[in-house]
Amino acid sequence: MNLVQYVPTLLDILTPLLVAALTYASTRAVAFINAKVKNENFRAALLKVDEAVTTTVKALQQTTVSSLKDAAKDGVFTAEEAAKVKAEAVALVLSQLGSLESIGKELGMAEAERLKAMIDAKIEAAVYDMRRSFGETLLAVPGETIEAEVVR
Repeated sequence: MNLVQYVPTLLDILTPLLVAALTYASTRAVAFINAKVKNENFRAALLKVDEAVTTTVKALQQTTVSSLKDAAKDGVFTAEEAAKVKAEAVALVLSQLGSLESIGKELGMAEAERLKAMIDAKIEAAVYDMRRSFGETLLAVPGETIEAEVVR
């Protein structure tokens, strides 16, 4: 038999296999691209949150915290004042980012309380980083409590 006689039969057998393989490969490629896009969107949202928190903490350190410390007799403000500063920080971060729901949607976090807790933790971390970068003596006052360190 001649090879030319088998070509149509081979094409009939291989065509569905090739189509299936191409379909599978394209499905996997689309899934990979979607995962990359989702990852980049998540990363961009986290960077946006970090930037908003860092900017807010620095701004409040320059304005509110410094003026509260200057107004206090011993340079230490109360836990109530610290709570107000922290609430102001959260409000400023949210005003820069939008509502908790929109941020949560970008980050894939449906629960607003978890997102608020994350923002609170990022504020605390930014305060800690700022204190470490400027040195404890610049921002710390002996006897100051953790609550008073919230927004520096």
